[in-house]
Amino acid sequence: MFNGQRQNQVYFQQGVIERREVCCSCVEWRDSETKVIPAHKFVLAISSPVFYAMFYGQIAETTDTVELPDCEYESLLELFRFSYYDEVSPTGSNVMHVLYLAKKYIVPSLAEKCTVCLRENLEASNVFAILLHARKI
Repeated sequence: MFNGQRQNQVYFQQGVIERREVCCSCVEWRDSETKVIPAHKFVLAISSPVFYAMFYGQIAETTDTVELPDCEYESLLELFRFSYYDEVSPTGSNVMHVLYLAKKYIVPSLAEKCTVCLRENLEASNVFAILLHARKI
């Protein structure tokens, strides 16, 4: 059911931004590809009031494709996995991004699981990196 091509009602497009060093002091960011994640409107709507408003509210999306440029592909997959199965496996590299999405789409139980993961993995070596991300949220 999750991330399948059958009976899906909405597709989330997520552009992947690639960093490429042009020369010693120049960096270029460009779209390397667009990834599509199929999902069911109803499943997402019952897991998040933001998705409910997006699909069934007064100004609901009328297209079958939704672009989400402000999130990472793997983090969005974790959000959807949680919506479908109530399971999440955040890693040190994506836990802050998943937490951002949990707060953005108002999924408090996912935010709590990410917070627990952060507490369990907080060390002196990564505290400043976590602090930088936490200020963005």
